[in-house]
Amino acid sequence: MRVAWFAPLAHDVMQELARTETVDHYDRERAHEFVSEHFKWSYDLTVFELADTDAYAFVWGYLFHYPGVLVLRATSLQHSRPHWLTAHRRHHHLRAERAFGGAHFMRAPLEASKLVVVHDDAIALELQDESPGLRVQVVPSAAAVEALAPVSGGCRFHVAGGRHDVIGRAAARARDAGCPITLAAEGDPAREGDVMIALEWPPSGALPADAVRAMARGMPTVVLVPVLCGLLVLSRSRGPLAAFLVAVVVLGILRSRWRAKYMLATATGAAALFVSIALLGGWSWSTASATVRPSAVEAFVLRDQGFDDFASLSGRRELWNDLVPFAARRPLLGYGYQAARALTLDAAAWAGHAHNAALQSQLDLGVVGVVMLAILIAMATGTLWRRAALACDHQHLGVAVFVLTVFLIVNATTSESFAGAPGFETALMFLMGIGGGRPAAA
Repeated sequence: MRVAWFAPLAHDVMQELARTETVDHYDRERAHEFVSEHFKWSYDLTVFELADTDAYAFVWGYLFHYPGVLVLRATSLQHSRPHWLTAHRRHHHLRAERAFGGAHFMRAPLEASKLVVVHDDAIALELQDESPGLRVQVVPSAAAVEALAPVSGGCRFHVAGGRHDVIGRAAARARDAGCPITLAAEGDPAREGDVMIALEWPPSGALPADAVRAMARGMPTVVLVPVLCGLLVLSRSRGPLAAFLVAVVVLGILRSRWRAKYMLATATGAAALFVSIALLGGWSWSTASATVRPSAVEAFVLRDQGFDDFASLSGRRELWNDLVPFAARRPLLGYGYQAARALTLDAAAWAGHAHNAALQSQLDLGVVGVVMLAILIAMATGTLWRRAALACDHQHLGVAVFVLTVFLIVNATTSESFAGAPGFETALMFLMGIGGGRPAAA
């Protein structure tokens, strides 16, 4: 079987297939030879890879004229395709493709292909929901497993994906501080004892082949998300951690295929489990003898507090009770934006704010401020929920932003969050509320 494979680079799957079949690789420099080669001896199969980078721009013309298998390595083409059409002054084609395929420019290549191959079950479900007649096949990402070269020096760090500049600057600062860090050059073979850094894992688009290959070889691999989660746990901040757990549950619900009642049961069960662990840990701490060493869960949840302190949310409940009379004195317009700090310090010397977004808004801006805040939250959650739940326009970004909004809202129950002094949380909430836009119809 003769196969024509359009991709910027030859990867492991292509090379493995070439052992038993005739595979001709067509990159940007060689793509113009395909027409004459196909005319001389027709190919049995054409394979086209697409991702949202300029490196794949040469694939589009051949994909439409010689349809075959589309290997989709991105969930959106909204950057590369408009950029290429604009650079070639094809503005009329840009408007036509946007009208036909929406903001993500996915429909045209999908409709032109005989078969679409993706690497994720969730992406396959989304594509089939949007285009019921589309043939979609899920093929797990693969990498050739080769033995690591013997150790011939110290540990080196390899970088997967396109973050070489970021890691390079971090390594330079570490060397200036006296830490001997060595970065392997791009393309250097991995050796025993080397470490792979994959900051874009888990990726939102194409899987970084270097990271997959490193994991298959058993190399230690540093990824960003577990590091951030570990830092959150080490901070021992219970409010953001609880908000993070709720956001994770919401993310699991949105990405699952269960019915709504099972989704609700999962969320309720997770919340009940977290509260039960906290309360049981506090009860056992308060009733146990002082000579009994607390368990790890108790120590983490209570943070050397008694159960009464824990139940009062570290004094927040008393603070709220003390601030309610102040809020009742000026219910309509409050005391002015960021003018209630003196009141909170009078109520509790340790409190520079109300430790609750709604109460902070009531003190600063009164009922008017609370209503404005409620409208902002409704705008953010309403629009983003439709984007996340209705499978419109490849809702990955909608899901991520909606989960971030859930985190901010839950965290705002024990912190001033976006209702406090202007900061990144305030900016995020305003951007998500005002810039959410109207979701396209499913």
